[in-house]
Amino acid sequence: MKFKPFLLLPLTALALIGCNDPSASSSVPGSSSDIGSSEDDPRTPITKAIDEARLSVNITTENFQRVFNSKTDEPVFDNEYTYIYGFDAHEQVKTAQSYTTESGLSLTQSYVRDDSGYAAVEYVNAKNELSLAPVYDADGYRFGYDHYYSNPFLYLTEADLTEVEGGYEVNAEIRDYLSFLFFGNTHPVESMILYFDGTDFTGGHIQTYPVDGFTMDLPDGTQADEYYQIYYYFEATMTFEGAGSYRVESPKLSPEGTYGAPVVDLLNKVGDNYTLSSNVYLAGTPKDPTLTSTTYFDGSTCYVDYELGDPTFTNDVIYAPDPYEGDGLLYEYAYDGESWGKAPADSSSAYNVDPKGIEYFSLAQNTVSPSIIGPGATGLTVINESALRYCGNAFLPGVCSNPYYDIGYILGIDISFTSDSLTLLVDFVVPSNIGYYELMYEYVYTDIGTTVVPVSI
Repeated sequence: MKFKPFLLLPLTALALIGCNDPSASSSVPGSSSDIGSSEDDPRTPITKAIDEARLSVNITTENFQRVFNSKTDEPVFDNEYTYIYGFDAHEQVKTAQSYTTESGLSLTQSYVRDDSGYAAVEYVNAKNELSLAPVYDADGYRFGYDHYYSNPFLYLTEADLTEVEGGYEVNAEIRDYLSFLFFGNTHPVESMILYFDGTDFTGGHIQTYPVDGFTMDLPDGTQADEYYQIYYYFEATMTFEGAGSYRVESPKLSPEGTYGAPVVDLLNKVGDNYTLSSNVYLAGTPKDPTLTSTTYFDGSTCYVDYELGDPTFTNDVIYAPDPYEGDGLLYEYAYDGESWGKAPADSSSAYNVDPKGIEYFSLAQNTVSPSIIGPGATGLTVINESALRYCGNAFLPGVCSNPYYDIGYILGIDISFTSDSLTLLVDFVVPSNIGYYELMYEYVYTDIGTTVVPVSI
């Protein structure tokens, strides 16, 4: 997989600016609701253009980041990536966002304001229903939609602009916040120009001041003990289209279909008795069998073999009832080299484990609609693009769930099956401070309904 170190991830920069009050920025200067007729319209051309862009606009930003060695002023590396924002601000409730990484991965979200004013992602769930997922910042807090996903032109007036050759320069008082709305930038802006052709905004250019005082490992990883003191800056080149006419559509439900019926039948049979092996590996590399784990569940006890064939059970766990509790919960037991012992669950313990209900290990009935599944390149796949991004955990019991499957980072799910087995190959991405890793997770269900847990406490 090809990627370059990536210092700023605008998708995860939300905690760096503003507050978490959902109404913090709900009051926007100006309004585009009272637009006069063309015959007696007193507005200037620039104000007309702002009003049209407030109604709706599609914005593409081509972003460039250059990183320098502070000691030598030599460039270290560059990053290039793209944001595409579609603002449908007629009712000020929808924003579509598409983000393409340097490695070519494309991630698209449709953000809306929920009934409480918070940002949420609108998507099709695994049951083929329109749903909302809450959005959290880097510190785990929800935040107001208006503050982070508003159309930038809602905050711009003619008084904020100074005419220059080819367009208008945005005044210093507002350019930092506008650049955050345009492409997630959280650094002070040196200049922001909006190009204007006399009738419409056609694009723009943003450049930040150099950002100092950041220390990082060498990007090639060959000298892990040496560090660069670096500085960097961003440039963003923008284009605007569809002012006044662009519309953000809700994700589309899949029409009724039957391709997925055999898969759903198998999932419903999984229930509370299955063997599930899983293997994770970097996309484009071969699988490593030593990274396979196998989960056995018979309805009352769950055994997870994290090192296949290891007779010492070094990293394995068993979830089983505590005969002295009688609460119907399954407690985690670990192996100490001689016997299995219950992992402590008190808050002062270094290893704190909470007991789980049976439902955590079982696969609920009818969690997946057959309509979201259809023909793929090599078998079946999830064909509803919106459902695909979020539906991975609907195929898995809680004990095998993956947090990235709930936040829209799935790129593909390939499905194959026999009469008594089911294989899922999930292609997904994991964000890091140097970019996105593309990973593959293979899950194989076997012994559905006939599993016997091979060890006991």
